[in-house]
Amino acid sequence: MQFQFPILLFRVISAGDDDREDVNVSILQPIVSYSLPYKWSIGTSEMNVTYDWEKSDWTALPLGIKLAKLVKFGKLPVQFSGAYEYNFADDYVAPKWAVNFTVKFLFPL
Repeated sequence: MQFQFPILLFRVISAGDDDREDVNVSILQPIVSYSLPYKWSIGTSEMNVTYDWEKSDWTALPLGIKLAKLVKFGKLPVQFSGAYEYNFADDYVAPKWAVNFTVKFLFPL
């Protein structure tokens, strides 16, 4: 069993034409994953916590969970996962909740 906790943080700043709003946001993507026996894992969904500096407000504040299973088709590893997210800040463009199912084909180098 293995526990992983990387965090991705980046900031997007863009000033464009006068007829569009400026973009100035910080995005945080916390990734927590715990490996379980038999190639299962559980962790946070692939959520993006977003703060808009122009609006001085959170535009996305999700909390989610993901369950994944790694299988092999021949030598090709494939990950199947399902996730649920609830968004605590849905006043702008983010949905209140989301469910997704993903199939990832993994190509090791």
